[in-house]
Amino acid sequence: MGRTIIPMRNMVDHTIWEFKKFRDALRKEDGELFDRLMVHPKQHISAITYANSLDVVSMMLLSIALEQEKVIGEMKREIDWIKEESGGGQGRS
Repeated sequence: MGRTIIPMRNMVDHTIWEFKKFRDALRKEDGELFDRLMVHPKQHISAITYANSLDVVSMMLLSIALEQEKVIGEMKREIDWIKEESGGGQGRS
């Protein structure tokens, strides 16, 4: 029989489980942020699987960075909108 290949979803879940001691050592609010970050790799599991990389942690970090980049872009658009609505902040103190 051929060798068994562990599904990428299981590899991601196992990696998150391996981070448990790190997560448990964090302050409560940081642990909650960590949990929020660990949702992102699961959202991008198909891309991680498609990349077919054995470096699961790097793929997880890329998916987290991608989601953070989305948030930063949204925040920039909101700031630009606020600036435009307020007249660009010119002439106000």
